[in-house]
Amino acid sequence: MRINVKDYPKGFYPQSLLDLTWGDGNSTLYRSLGIHADIQSIEENIRNFFDISKRQHLYDVFTRQYSGIELAESQKYNLLSLKKENAFTVTTGQQIHVGLGPMYVWNKIESVLNTVDVLSAQNPQNQYVPVFWMATEDHDFEEIQDVVLFSEKYTWETNQTGPVGLFHTQELKLVFERIRHRIINDQNAVLNLKKIEAIYLNANNLSEATRNLVQMIFGETGLLVLDPNDPTLKALASNVWKRDILNKGRLNGLSGIGNLETFESQRNLMLQHCVEAQAYPREINCFYLENGVRERIESTATGYIRVNSKIEYSETEMVSLIENNPECISPNVLLRPIYQQSILPNVVYIGGPAEVKYWIQCAPMFDIHDVVMPRLQLRLSNVYVPVFIEKKIVKLGFEIADFWQSWPTLESRIIEIQEDKYHLDSEIEELSVVYEKIWQSLYSIQSKELKDLKKSQTESIKTLKRISTEYKSSPDSISKLSKDIQTARSIKEKYFDDSKPQERTLFWLEIYLTGINLDSRISKTDYIQFLEFIGI
Repeated sequence: MRINVKDYPKGFYPQSLLDLTWGDGNSTLYRSLGIHADIQSIEENIRNFFDISKRQHLYDVFTRQYSGIELAESQKYNLLSLKKENAFTVTTGQQIHVGLGPMYVWNKIESVLNTVDVLSAQNPQNQYVPVFWMATEDHDFEEIQDVVLFSEKYTWETNQTGPVGLFHTQELKLVFERIRHRIINDQNAVLNLKKIEAIYLNANNLSEATRNLVQMIFGETGLLVLDPNDPTLKALASNVWKRDILNKGRLNGLSGIGNLETFESQRNLMLQHCVEAQAYPREINCFYLENGVRERIESTATGYIRVNSKIEYSETEMVSLIENNPECISPNVLLRPIYQQSILPNVVYIGGPAEVKYWIQCAPMFDIHDVVMPRLQLRLSNVYVPVFIEKKIVKLGFEIADFWQSWPTLESRIIEIQEDKYHLDSEIEELSVVYEKIWQSLYSIQSKELKDLKKSQTESIKTLKRISTEYKSSPDSISKLSKDIQTARSIKEKYFDDSKPQERTLFWLEIYLTGINLDSRISKTDYIQFLEFIGI
């Protein structure tokens, strides 16, 4: 496996997004935006906010969630360090797909590990702990039920509802059987699938299976996986729930600006900077959560109601629910950053392009809820190109980087290359220079054959030009050009499609089953933007 570390290809992301996250940032939208945001001030705020009691609670939760799992030495060290005030987390989060999910999930985790390396080199007096936040409370099962392998879709069929982290995984046996039938002739792939299958079928639920899979892939790096659907963690965030539900995001009781007005003001500010708001805000941004159920909470004239079951609560009953059963409260996508920052000593959050936008969208909420705003960074991206595809690209006369150009540009260059290749103009010019030297030599010796030879040269060049012109319009030439364009288009669409990046369609599980070994930590003391994997 050859790995090339590069800048983002031109056009891969909108330049406005790169300017925000890899340039100097825009403090008007989000005051700690991009890799140049000051980290020391964030760390100092965390020291003031995240006391030893909270650190102990976090340590206890991690210890309980990792019960029965043998930790790597780096994980033990990171876990113990969380008790100290000079320890900070670097976090990314993701819905929990079967088999890790598309390659961008791997990219997120690798971005966290890379950032930990950079910050550790810059600030050796501190300890930076990589954390993967599992979105176990998400109830959008349709977004995670498919696994795409070798251009075929494998769908997890179930009648289970509610938070996906609590789904039992026995029904996945049918999915694994279908995959095994597809790869039955590849013994190594079958053995690798057996390992993944055991992780899922031996787990109590999807949350546990995901933790075990991430442990298999990244455990040695020191990465810690957090399930936020935890009573202790929910209790630590009780003030967040109260302010969102009871005060509807207002700082002082029911007076002042609430959630909807705050989000609308930020949306307008984002539009001024050509950044589109990503998520739909609500007056109350919390759900009611229990096994099989995750439903929105809305306010009524007399209190609150769960919108699906129509179960109502008075204000007193809602306060009691938050204080005595905080595990029944779950944040939506715009409140999740606030929840995260209330339970982690987190200095950096790393997200994809859509996540960066909704974190910017909820920027005002950090101050409203009195939690520390972390630095916000865009994750790295990658493309995996098999060696045989690289050879085809080279044969066409290109480098890998050329294929990030638009298709019309790339197609025009293919035509130009073929025309140049068979036009023979440069060869004829070189031949003329050689002939001219010969004529000079013959002239100096007053050769009698000079005139006939010059005539012969003229005829030869005319013939060469005719051959070149005829070939360009011949069936063979047209066929070759057509094949080259077809080959290039196929490569472009599969590996270099800006509208559907490969990292969103190629699943980590396909890489693993193929036997390709992606290093679980590409250590680098500079921030990584883009990776080219050139492999089998």
